[in-house]
Amino acid sequence: MTRLFAIIDCNNFYVSCERIFDPQLKHKPVVVLSNNDGCVIARSNEAKALGIEMGAPYFKIQAFCQRQNIVVKSSNYTLYGDMSNRVMHIIQGFEPNVELYSIDEAFIELLGTNHINLKKYLMHLVKTIKQYVGIPIAIGVGETKTLAKVAVFQAKKRLQQAVCILNQTMTYEQALMTTPIEEIWGIGRRWAKALTYRGILNAFDLSRLSPEVIRRQFSMVLANTLRELRGYVCLHLENKFTPKKNIMSSKSFGKTQSDYATIAEALSNYCARASEKLRAQGSLTQQLQVFLTTNRFKQTYYAPCAQIRLPQYTNDTRTIIRFAKAGLKKIFKPGLSYQKTGVLLCDLISQDIPLQTDLFNFENGCVKDRLDAKQRTLKVLDKINQRYAKDILFLACQRMQHTSPWMMRSENRSRCYTTRWEDIIEVKN
Repeated sequence: MTRLFAIIDCNNFYVSCERIFDPQLKHKPVVVLSNNDGCVIARSNEAKALGIEMGAPYFKIQAFCQRQNIVVKSSNYTLYGDMSNRVMHIIQGFEPNVELYSIDEAFIELLGTNHINLKKYLMHLVKTIKQYVGIPIAIGVGETKTLAKVAVFQAKKRLQQAVCILNQTMTYEQALMTTPIEEIWGIGRRWAKALTYRGILNAFDLSRLSPEVIRRQFSMVLANTLRELRGYVCLHLENKFTPKKNIMSSKSFGKTQSDYATIAEALSNYCARASEKLRAQGSLTQQLQVFLTTNRFKQTYYAPCAQIRLPQYTNDTRTIIRFAKAGLKKIFKPGLSYQKTGVLLCDLISQDIPLQTDLFNFENGCVKDRLDAKQRTLKVLDKINQRYAKDILFLACQRMQHTSPWMMRSENRSRCYTTRWEDIIEVKN
């Protein structure tokens, strides 16, 4: 039975999401900015042709964007996440063995493809996603996950095609020789520089080396990459959900803040986000880290961190906020202008593990009944927010006013067309 891996990669995903709901952006240079409109995190092909680099700080290219009529969009992760879920749902309808690798990429394992026209089958997947969601995709196929990544690079960068199947669309040798060393999956700038210095310029050069030599000089990870380029499967599909070991929620303020109440409000919101993620993966925490930072480029740089041990394991937003704010009081210094705060939930365990509760900390009724009531309340809160809108229900400490001064800058954010009723598109005759 033929065993092949495929990588499905959404083309310029964030920009493609923006273009679906604003067709006027098609064929125009478009860039999407990170949180707080900081730097470029996505570019259309037209913007790439104008020389816009990934990660470029927006304040450095703002004038250039205005001169070149480049459309600038603030990131809208709610929209992008929902569009990603739609794409992944279609992929899972085609293939049962799917690894959701990132927001815009998925690996699939193709089994029993000897008796079908593989290219025709994958082109059908491309057209289905384009028709139902509107996102253009590219698919690369190879005998390993690393070779599939090589194939999708060839499809997008060299062949300008939707599908590239190694040994059908092009030979393995052709693909490896035309894939630069820095484009190989898992090889970062540091390794690429070291390998280039040794005369290893492309994937073909790397595949001819000894895995043992690479393991001794670099690492086992790079040695496995080499073996994968030769067609030996070292990286298997990971289609099982693995709970996170730590959960962090943190964002920079739209402008620096020195008021304790304002910072505490921001921290309360970050704790709420982290608690939602904690409950979504069925975990509990007993340790928090709360941190503050000022501008690192100033002489008064101050970046304290408070560690708080909770009396019991919990995923209750109210408890986490209460202890996090107590930690904030310990590290807050009046008179400083803070740029960022956040919370890290550590020491996570599954909520299904039996735990020893506090025998003496009870109010009315038994401890178990009180804990069950808390969990029911939290489940109702999460379900209402998931069904109707994000933060339609929230704790009073999360909002002091409708528009808070700590909120991020997002001057060019598009609407949440698919997740918020008031943002739905109106079609007029």
